[in-house]
Amino acid sequence: MASTPPPSRGTKCSGEPLVGNNRIKSLYKPELVSIFVRVDTGRKKGRKAVTEDVEYQVPRGLLRGMSEYFDKAFDDTFVEGKTGKIVLDDTKPWVFECFIGWMYTQKVFWEHQDGSTEQGNVKHQPTLNRQTNNGHNNTVTNEALLDPVAWQWADLFELYIFADKYDTRRLRNKVMELIQIKSFLFKPTGSLRPSEFDNATVYTSLPDSSGLSKFMVDLRVYSTVPPRSEAEYDGTLPPRMLYRLMSQATQLARCLRCANCTAGQPCDCPSHRDIKTTKAPYEDNLCAYHEHETDEEKKLCIQSWVQIRGERNLRF
Repeated sequence: MASTPPPSRGTKCSGEPLVGNNRIKSLYKPELVSIFVRVDTGRKKGRKAVTEDVEYQVPRGLLRGMSEYFDKAFDDTFVEGKTGKIVLDDTKPWVFECFIGWMYTQKVFWEHQDGSTEQGNVKHQPTLNRQTNNGHNNTVTNEALLDPVAWQWADLFELYIFADKYDTRRLRNKVMELIQIKSFLFKPTGSLRPSEFDNATVYTSLPDSSGLSKFMVDLRVYSTVPPRSEAEYDGTLPPRMLYRLMSQATQLARCLRCANCTAGQPCDCPSHRDIKTTKAPYEDNLCAYHEHETDEEKKLCIQSWVQIRGERNLRF
């Protein structure tokens, strides 16, 4: 059962409300479709890896209304639409479970059905930052896993990459919001910053134009302590990201020497065309990495940060 190729982002559907597009009617008597997430069991039969498919059943109308990819995949034009089945061989079960939970609640969380699970089973659950697990590395509880800000950077990045591949704009925005909250809470320096491997994963999985790609570059330019010597750099970052880092860092240095920029005045100097303020973009414009289609949507997002700042006790 071949997966449908990712659709082009021409029409507007991904993560949009069901109201007004007739799909709400399909939820009155929902038709369930099956998504099979293929998992490597770690076993082998001869030289061939043994896999198993984890099945999830989701209302067709809900899935199509939330994702441009699945909207097209489950159209009757494709075999998946005719059979009501699709196989995902590049997704972890916990990631898809987060997606299902978000579709129903518009919140990102992960809940283990047994109430607790082993720490570090990276293939089947998010992993908590060791700083948030009270020093215990063997088991974690549902309560701890319900807050994605406590997850490791890699897990949040993986969820964002899923939302990008399966074209779910609102989920991308929500995960980006969580990443921003985490950056404010943990002030990523030292061992708390995203690893070189995390940076490389983001940049090799996403286009330069994505909100998360831009955020990772800005985070390194404005907040991350650079290696003190060439020996400390492991060579993981892809050339595209190194170029962006060099360009942004050079423009920031010129912005810091610009009389207009340091005075907060308009500036049209081409030597730092992309940077016109000495303040980090993720602190100066909270929506800089979001994808808002209307001014009203952006306004509501900005207003939501007032509540988030109070609930999380953020300072920015």
